[in-house]
Order: sequence, then structure tokens, then C-alpha cells
Amino acid sequence: MSSKIYYCLEEITFCDCKFLESLPSLGHLPNLLRLEISGAERVKDFDVTSNHVGGRAVFPKLEKLKLIDMLSLEEFLFDAGIETMPCLRWLKVSFCPKLRVLPFFPALEELSIRGVEEWKGWAIKKDVEMPCLKRMDIDGRPRSNLKCLPNCPSLEDMTISHCHQLAEDSTFKMEKLKHLEIINSPKLAPLLEGIQDMKELKSLVVCGMSKLQQLLNKSPLDLHKLESVRIKDCHKLVSLPHGLHLNRLKKLALKDLPQLTSLPSMLLDNMKALEVLELGPNVHFTEGHGLLQNLNFSRLRCLKIFGFHELGTEWLRCKMKNMDQLEELVIEDCPKLVSISDVLKHYSLPKLRIMHIACLSSYRVHTRQWRRSLTCSLVMNSFRMCNQLSGLVNLSSRLDALIINLFPGLDSLPDWIQQLHQLEYLVIEDSENLTHLPNWLSKLSKLKRFRLTRLLELSSLPDAVGSLRQLEGLYIHSCPKLNFLPNGVQHLSRLHYLYISDCNALVERCQKEDRHKISHIPDLFLV
Repeated sequence: MSSKIYYCLEEITFCDCKFLESLPSLGHLPNLLRLEISGAERVKDFDVTSNHVGGRAVFPKLEKLKLIDMLSLEEFLFDAGIETMPCLRWLKVSFCPKLRVLPFFPALEELSIRGVEEWKGWAIKKDVEMPCLKRMDIDGRPRSNLKCLPNCPSLEDMTISHCHQLAEDSTFKMEKLKHLEIINSPKLAPLLEGIQDMKELKSLVVCGMSKLQQLLNKSPLDLHKLESVRIKDCHKLVSLPHGLHLNRLKKLALKDLPQLTSLPSMLLDNMKALEVLELGPNVHFTEGHGLLQNLNFSRLRCLKIFGFHELGTEWLRCKMKNMDQLEELVIEDCPKLVSISDVLKHYSLPKLRIMHIACLSSYRVHTRQWRRSLTCSLVMNSFRMCNQLSGLVNLSSRLDALIINLFPGLDSLPDWIQQLHQLEYLVIEDSENLTHLPNWLSKLSKLKRFRLTRLLELSSLPDAVGSLRQLEGLYIHSCPKLNFLPNGVQHLSRLHYLYISDCNALVERCQKEDRHKISHIPDLFLV
């Protein structure tokens, strides 16, 4: 690229260059600000040794560099004594597994690295710093050999994930750190024990630290700016320190901490600003119950509790009257809260947008990806719960998702479901008794997605399905006795997705006699 017509270029992107073996000379372009190279699988070297002119800097104005899916890239080749990328502020390297050598860019402000398996870090002296770096995100998956990091005195946001060889350096300065996230990086446990020096810390996430026993090692602690704490999958964590001041804490999540035996009373007394609380599963019952009993819920916007087998309805009745700000409620695997509807029907919960009530028994339904786009959902999986939920009249105008596990003893859908006029998503699954669906399904006029799974005795669908004019997606799986689609399906103009699997008779009919019913559907899967 020696022609001067390229000198005005500010941004260049190489995409999916699978047969490119060497990069063109770009370093002499005086105005290039952004460079992205992705999918250049054969390039082994980022060679800029011939890019400079008359000893001038290489990539003199480059600010952003992104390297993605360069599977053969091993190293950068720079000329010693020639300034290279002096203005680089932002660097992202993803899935370059053979990269062993990465240059040291002292002006760097943001660094993101993922899937760089052979890189062990910069070979630098302890007194060398990256003085401008503010954000660092390093993900060691699938395998990481990273062992050390430079000192970054201006660092504000750090995420380290799955870096099993990376060890904490006592000289690492983090006084300005505001956001810290450590995930599955066991040798960084000492770093978390010394967290009391991070006076500016606002957000802390600790996950998968299997050897961590104590989060903080000094008391009293005044992390007065801390607003969010999330601790998960730390199976040896036994305590949090006494004297912990968290006056501004708004979000607290404690999950899968089976050995946690103490929560300091001062922690409970100081959390006056709490807005989001997530507890369980596998949180020590005594402590979790104490936290639920003692907290002031007047500002709470989101409450998620899992696996509290002894938590009773009286607790919910007592707390619900103070939850006027509640926007999201999730309760799973809390069998003594099975009569929750008796409580909820007495409270309007004016700001509630998302509700997910499931597993009020020992059976657990895993959260599904598609549920995230919904606003208010219920999961029924016990006979008593089926009857009790009929009392939630005050929520029927907002309920737009219903997931029904047809447990033994239930061979038909409860009639009260037809009152859910806002329902957009309906899932019916796992029944050995259900033989038919009711005609009142036509009253669910706003239904957009309908899912039928593992209904072993279901032999037909009602013509009411053909009246669901808003239906956009229909999913039918493992309903072996179902052998035809109802009349009217061909008139569902908004139906753009139909998936039928493990229903041999139905698939065969759809490919022949009923072909005219589904010919208008663009996304059609018959397997």
C-alpha cells in the first residue's frame, strides 16, 4: 500500500481472509486509527519490520487494534529502536491460540484477551508499569499459561477468568480499582484477602474460587463505596469478616456457598440501601434464613431465592407488605411456600414486571434461555400449586408466560388458564395422561409461542389452535400419537416458525396430506 491514495485511510478491516499468508505493509499509513483482522488463519507473524519509512514511527496514529481467529499467529515482529504504535489505546486479541509474544504498549488504556493459550504474559521487570491502563479483561479459556501481569496503577476495571496459572503479585497496585471480577482463577485468592486496600471499589464478583476460605482478612473494614457483591461457587468459603461496613450496598448475590457459617450482624444492620437480593441454592440455611428475616425490604426491587426448604408462608406474608418497589420476584425449590398465591393475591405489587415461581417441590426445572425475554412467568409442577395459582386474579392481567409440567394426577389443563388474556408464551410438557387440549385455547388471543413437549398420550390438537391469529411459533416434540394438524393452521398468517420432531406420524402427514397447511411457513423443520 505505497500509493498515496491510501494515506487518508482511518480504518481498515480484513475479514475472513482464510488464504492470506502475510499481512500487507500498513504501518506507514499516517492517518490509520483503527485496524481489525479476523479469520486470517494462515498468518504466522504480525510483521511490521519493513513498515517504517526513514526511521519514523510505525502505525503512528493507530488507536484501536483487534485480532480475532488468527489460528496460526505466533508473534509480533518489530524493529528494535523504531517506535511502534505509540498511540495505541485499545487492544483486543481473541482466539489466537499460538500467540506467544505480545508487545508491551505503555499507552494502552483498554486490554481484552481471550483464547490466547500460549501467551505467558509480558517479560518485564517489576518496576515497569502500564501507567495508562484502566480496563483489563482476560479470559483464559479453554486453557491459559498466563503467569504474571504488569503493575497498572490507574486500573479501574479488572476481569480475570479461568487463568489457573496466574498468581497474585504483592506489588500489584489497585488503589483506584472500581470493578473487580475474579472467576476460576485459584491462585488469585490472596488478592481477594487483601481487598480492604481497594477504597474505590464499587463492584465485586467472585466465582468458582474452590480454595478460597476467607474473603477478607482484616476487620473493621470500610468499603463505603461498594454497591454490588456477587459470590458464587466458592465451596470452602466459611465466613465474611465482622465489622464490615456496606452502607451503600445495592446488590447482593450469594449462591452455592455450602460452608458459609457466619454472616456478621453488622452486615445486616448496614444494608439499608439494598435493592437486589439473590440467595441460594446451597447457602447455609441458618444464615440465609437470618438474612431473609432481618433485612429491610422497603427498597427491594428484585428478590430471588432458591432452595430454602424451611422458609414458610408467614415470612412472605410479613415481608410482602413492605415490598411496594418490587419489580422482579423469583422463587424456586421452596416447598413450604407452595401456598404463595394465598399471600400474593392480597397484594397488588404495582411495579412487578417479572415473576417466576417454580419448583415448589423437590423437582427442579432449569431456567431456560427463552424465558429471559418474558416479563411475568409461572411454572406449575405440583397438584396443590395448580389449584392455588387460580387465586392470582390480580396478576392475571400481567401474566404473559406459563410453563406447565403435567405431574401425575393431572390429565387436563386447569380452566382458570383461559382467564390469562395477556398470555404470550405457553409451554405444556411431560405428561403420560393428557389426551387432548381444551377448545378454550382460542381465548388466549395474544398467544405468540406455543410449545408441546413429551405428551405421550396426546392424540389431537383442537381446531382452537387455528384461531390463534397472533401465533408466531409452534414447537412440537415427542408427541408420538399426534398424527395431524388442526384445521385453520393454514390461515395463521403470522406463523413463521414450525418445528416438529420425534413425532413420526405427524411428520409423515405434514410431508404429504397436510402439506397445504404449512406451505406458507418460512422456517419449517420436520425431523
